[in-house]
Amino acid sequence: MSFIGSFAIVSSSSDSTTPAEPPFPDIPITHHSFAAIKWARDNRIFGGINGNFVPDGTLTRACFALILWRFHGQPVTEPNDAFSDIGHHQLNTRRAIAWAQSANLVTGSDGRFEPDNQISRQSMVLILFRYSQMVGADSSFDIGALDQFDDRSAVANVARNAVAWAAGTNLVRGSGGNFDPTANITRASVVLILHRYVNQFG
Repeated sequence: MSFIGSFAIVSSSSDSTTPAEPPFPDIPITHHSFAAIKWARDNRIFGGINGNFVPDGTLTRACFALILWRFHGQPVTEPNDAFSDIGHHQLNTRRAIAWAQSANLVTGSDGRFEPDNQISRQSMVLILFRYSQMVGADSSFDIGALDQFDDRSAVANVARNAVAWAAGTNLVRGSGGNFDPTANITRASVVLILHRYVNQFG
């Protein structure tokens, strides 16, 4: 575990050697996210779904809060009453959401968090950008980094700085020249971005 400021960040294992044992049955050694997924599993940041990783599956807002809470070292936090719609989730998920809300990483609307809604690519990047600012990592950006994406005008105003930061630091990469800001982010993409983040800033 390494530290940025006073905040703990889970350290990455080396990618110089690739173990032969797949982290999940549906992640063969040839999978492009193999090293990142193994790192996430070994550090208990990500779990599986019915024994598999399901790389193309998507994430809810609650799931991403839980993942980022684990990534940060599971700080001791108790659930609060900031959001009225998270009571059906397990205790650690409610702790994670309370931590993210108290750290100003996430916001709700009309007292609701909408935990079961899918999280988009731009929303995930925005939260990670806020997280980077919180831990004192380099959060500088050049807004011109957005120019690499043909669909840059589709990025929400609130997320433009965050996407420019993530693109400029090579945390995110487009597909076919687009960023697809409103598309639901996949589990494999989240793992890759967090793995790149900890290798760069951790």
